[in-house]
Amino acid sequence: GLGIPAEPLFRSASDVVLEGFTAGHSEGPGFCTGAVLNMQGCRNMSVSRCDLYGCGTHGLELERGQGIHTVDSTIRDCSYGAISAGNCRDVLLDGCSIYGIEGVDGVFSLSACRDCALINSVVRSNSSSSLLSLNSVKNFYMAGCEISKNTFEGMFTCTPYPAVIEGCVFADNTCSNWYQENWKIRERVVK
Repeated sequence: GLGIPAEPLFRSASDVVLEGFTAGHSEGPGFCTGAVLNMQGCRNMSVSRCDLYGCGTHGLELERGQGIHTVDSTIRDCSYGAISAGNCRDVLLDGCSIYGIEGVDGVFSLSACRDCALINSVVRSNSSSSLLSLNSVKNFYMAGCEISKNTFEGMFTCTPYPAVIEGCVFADNTCSNWYQENWKIRERVVK
């Protein structure tokens, strides 16, 4: 937290496996900028069994990427959101634990992306503007997740394309609106 601008950790990398480590930003004097893991123009990246934390902006910040999969990992205690992605394709979070996010962007903030999914994950004890903030995201799929004990202004912000939510459990959340009239969501087996 020294207020030093962050450069991307990975730029134009491909076929990289990041496995079994802890990385983050600790609170200290000054302020933090940048995400824990920042990937720009990357392809076929795998993050597995990692713990990403901190007072930095996001756990994962992705730009112009394809095939970025995060599996069996934790993203926690970030000040903007768990993940921010722009102009990406094939982004997957599977079997992840997301908690302690106190962000303004939405826990999952994606823009101009396609073929993205959040599956078999636990999203608990977060406070943010929304769970999903999807702007021009085609084919977003969320399934088998537990969404509990969160505080959101709105659960879903999905424009103009709908998100598919299937087989998820929503429990003990505080939320003023699930979605507004101009937001779209196609709900299947939502509990």
